[in-house]
Amino acid sequence: MPSKTNNEEVEIDLMEIFGLLLSKWWIILVVGLIFGGIAGTYSKFFITPMYSSTTQLIIVGSTSTITSLTDLQIGSQLTQDYVLVVKSRPVVEKVIENLNLDMTYETLLACTSVANQENTRILNITVQNADPYMAKQISDQFALVSKSRIADLMSISEPGVLSAGVVNEVPISPNVKKNTMIAALLGIVLAAGFFIVRYLLDDTIKTSEDIERYLGLTTLAVLPFEEAGADEQKRENQYNKERKKERKQKIKETEAKTSKGGNK
Repeated sequence: MPSKTNNEEVEIDLMEIFGLLLSKWWIILVVGLIFGGIAGTYSKFFITPMYSSTTQLIIVGSTSTITSLTDLQIGSQLTQDYVLVVKSRPVVEKVIENLNLDMTYETLLACTSVANQENTRILNITVQNADPYMAKQISDQFALVSKSRIADLMSISEPGVLSAGVVNEVPISPNVKKNTMIAALLGIVLAAGFFIVRYLLDDTIKTSEDIERYLGLTTLAVLPFEEAGADEQKRENQYNKERKKERKQKIKETEAKTSKGGNK
């Protein structure tokens, strides 16, 4: 039986919370719009757009032709080694030197990714940069430097360039729409959480139901303070209007008497 009572109380609380959020929906919505607007404006005007370019290398075997299935399998397994070679310090620093970049090894490596397509000998070298033309130049330079480095270290034919980098005019970041939506949802959640927390921490007694729930006392009668106060205010306003009307009448009578006296 106590368990049932507790479940009913929780259900009532949830309904009250839902009613509270429903009554404050416009405030919650406004907060979400404000958060979304701030995030969208910041993403569009204050975050530097980044562009990417990808150059593809294809790794061949010890000769210029694939001689057997075993050779293909071994080459595919070794491709992960080639990924590490491309990202090695000698290759990265050579790229910086060739292009005279004002970047450190760590900075260039952070904006460069090398991936191997599954079950292939193809390496994708992707570079991100604020300048789309520079992103292409760096990715192409990585391919040129890596080709000779891989051939020297692995004693294989020099890899070929399957696809050179292209200049992408569309930035990959920031995603203004995504940032705006996430910020708007965050604002809505925070606003709703604020009202819920304030409701849960509010232990003041406001209704007769609260008296019975928290104090265990039965309410015998309820005085309509709000209605009585409204009636009292209405009577006071009516009295003030009548007094104002009487004063205007007296002023008119005084002016009339003064006017008659002046005529005599």
